[in-house]
Amino acid sequence: MNAESLRDTRKNNAKLNELKSEELDSGVLKVLPCHETHKQSLNLIDFLVSMSRICNDNFDPNYEHVTLEDTIKLDKIYGRTISLEEGLQFPDRVAPRIKFRWTCERTIIKEDLTFAWYRVFVQIADFANLLPQFRQLNITDQCHLFRHNFAVMSWVYFLQETKNIDRELGYPFGNGSYVPMKIDESEYKCDKEISAFKQVKKFYSKIDSIYQPFLELDVDEKEFCIFKTLLLFQFEENLSDEGRKICHRINDSLIEALWVYQSARFSGSSYGERAKRQSKILLIVPKINHATQKESDLTLLMSVFGELNLDGIPKDLLFSTAG
Repeated sequence: MNAESLRDTRKNNAKLNELKSEELDSGVLKVLPCHETHKQSLNLIDFLVSMSRICNDNFDPNYEHVTLEDTIKLDKIYGRTISLEEGLQFPDRVAPRIKFRWTCERTIIKEDLTFAWYRVFVQIADFANLLPQFRQLNITDQCHLFRHNFAVMSWVYFLQETKNIDRELGYPFGNGSYVPMKIDESEYKCDKEISAFKQVKKFYSKIDSIYQPFLELDVDEKEFCIFKTLLLFQFEENLSDEGRKICHRINDSLIEALWVYQSARFSGSSYGERAKRQSKILLIVPKINHATQKESDLTLLMSVFGELNLDGIPKDLLFSTAG
C-alpha cells in the first residue's frame, strides 16, 4: 500500500473514531433512554439510519471496485490470526473496508464466500461500534453478543441491501459476484461425490423464501435499522449485571421505536393491524435463524475439508452458531 493509500485508510478510521467521540460529547446517549417519548423514538430511528449510512459510505478508496483478480488476492491478506476481541476493537485489521457492489457480474467462486464473511464482519462491527450502548459494554460482553447474534445480523444486512434490486439472475454477494437462482441440476446428478461448495451454492439459490416476508410487509430502511439493532442486543442472559441492564434498556427503546414508527407510517391502520404487522416482523427471526444454522453447517463442512479457509473470527463465530 503506498503512502497516499495509507493516509486514506487512516483518514477513514479517524472518521469513525471522531463520530464516536462526537456522539458522547453531544449527548447522543440521552437519545436512548429507557422510557421513550414519541419524538425521542423518532430521533432514535433517525440516529440508527444515519449510523447505517455512514458505515455504507465509509470504504477504502483503494478497494472501490474489486475485480475477480482482486478478490483472489484479498483472500491471502485477511486477518486470520486476529481474535474476536481485537477484531471488534480494530475491524480494519480483519479486512479492508472494500466498497460493496450489489451486482450480478460473474458467478460465485470460493473466494467470494471468504470475502463475504470477513468483509461483512467489518461492516457489522463498524455499525455496532457507533452505538453508544454497545461501547458501554465490556469487551467480554461485546464478544458474547457477537458470537450469538452476528450470523442473524449479517443476514438482515444482506437482505436490507438486496431487497429492492433485481434478483432475476441470482443473489449478489457484494463484490460483483452472485449465486445463480437457477442451478443446473445435471451438475449434481453427474457427480458421484458432491462437493460442499456445490451444496453451498445450491443452498443460496433457494433463499428467496427469506425475502418474501420482508417484501410482503414492505419493510423499509428505518425498520431494517431498528430490526438489526434489536438483534445485536439479544441473548443477554449471560452478560455481566451491567451488560444485561444496558441490553434491557435499549431493547425496550427499540421495541417502542418500532411501534411508534409503525403508528406514524400506517396511521390509517387500526391498532390490531399494526400489532399484527409488528408481530410478523419479529416472527421473521426464527426463519432467519434456521437459514443461518444451515449456512453455518455447510460452511463449516467446507472449512473442515479444506475447501475454504475461514480461520480466525469467522470460524469462531461459525462454531458459536453451530453450537
